[in-house]
Amino acid sequence: MAYFREIYPKLKTEKDNNKIIIILGARQIGKTTILKELQKEIQKEATTLYLDLDYIANYEIVSSTDSFIAYLKQNDFHKGERYYLFLDEIQRFKDISLLLKNLYDHYPEIKIYATGSSSLDIKKNIKDSLAGRKIIYQMHPLSFREFLIFKNQGDLAKLLDEKKISFDAYLPYLNDFLVFGGYPEAALADDDDQKFRVLESIFDLYFKKDLIELMKIDDIEKVKKCLKIIAADQGQIINYSHIAREVGTYVREVKEYLSVFEDTFILYKLNPFFSNKHKEIIKTPKYYFWDNGIRNYFLKNFQDINSRADAGFLFESFAISEANKYKRGLQNIKFWRSKLGQEIDLVMEDQGRIIPYEIKFKARQNSKDLRGLVSFMDTYKLKKGYLVSLVNRREKNVNDKKIVFSYPFDFSNL
Repeated sequence: MAYFREIYPKLKTEKDNNKIIIILGARQIGKTTILKELQKEIQKEATTLYLDLDYIANYEIVSSTDSFIAYLKQNDFHKGERYYLFLDEIQRFKDISLLLKNLYDHYPEIKIYATGSSSLDIKKNIKDSLAGRKIIYQMHPLSFREFLIFKNQGDLAKLLDEKKISFDAYLPYLNDFLVFGGYPEAALADDDDQKFRVLESIFDLYFKKDLIELMKIDDIEKVKKCLKIIAADQGQIINYSHIAREVGTYVREVKEYLSVFEDTFILYKLNPFFSNKHKEIIKTPKYYFWDNGIRNYFLKNFQDINSRADAGFLFESFAISEANKYKRGLQNIKFWRSKLGQEIDLVMEDQGRIIPYEIKFKARQNSKDLRGLVSFMDTYKLKKGYLVSLVNRREKNVNDKKIVFSYPFDFSNL
């Protein structure tokens, strides 16, 4: 059974233009699957070719434009006829931008879809040479809505947008999602042991392919220790010196590791929101894992959510990740903390608007849960804010301010 991702219809609509479509995302989140599904659909009306550049044997084929065109001609390419080319894992081929540019400029009948699991080299190599020729999509682990579909709960997924839903029906799936995350193969696994083995296999491949072979990192144990510390401290303002001491390295190297984790879509950075450098945190960011299953893998903790001391952090990470998946603009998604310790988990900037969110893993709220949100709204003279929790959707007025109670999967509509 094919489980289509929410990004699939958007990618399909790109088939009739000449832009190079580049899909970036972590390993094993379904990029290859979606590429092959696109090929399967498009080959009904045109000639197609799929090529995996993760295989060294294919390097010679793409070593020059002439050799590549000769290869395409052997695979039914004819000048002037529409031809669809699907290139997987392009980050391994350093001169790929020149090849793609030549194909775009001299063979307009060739439509290209490409994927990559490391953004650093790809963005660096294609930024200038493919200006005006490309469209980049970022693909993530499953959203909760997609997760429900992968669990054969399409009806529950459709009901998420209903104003009144019975949240009890979602709790078993939410608990599973908070602990094991949204990597497709893990979502489809039958039991907890199999899910753990899936995540273990994914990260064995990640260390081998991305860190050792591509990034040329020698000391993998340092990397693992760094990730474990970040996993334990997730949601806290980063302390580079603390991590460096624990890992046994320098702050500079910790920052290099963090950059690699971002570029390979393991972590993302949340910067502080501020307007007054004297009263608010302005520099030090927070780091979150894109997926809770990844985070729990490095902690080797897959206990049920109801028996975990870190349940609130998992819920916070999940909610912010959902916001990032749907809003697609990390530069506009931040956190806020005053130097007096007041804080809220998420601030979105949208076309000049400031939208604050507080995130609480609770089915009941009290006035203390709203203090940070109200303080931020007072500071920035805002009339509306959001509390993301398990409380039924409703609105509440606090000191002439409207507090909207919403669910973490509402970011697709907010």
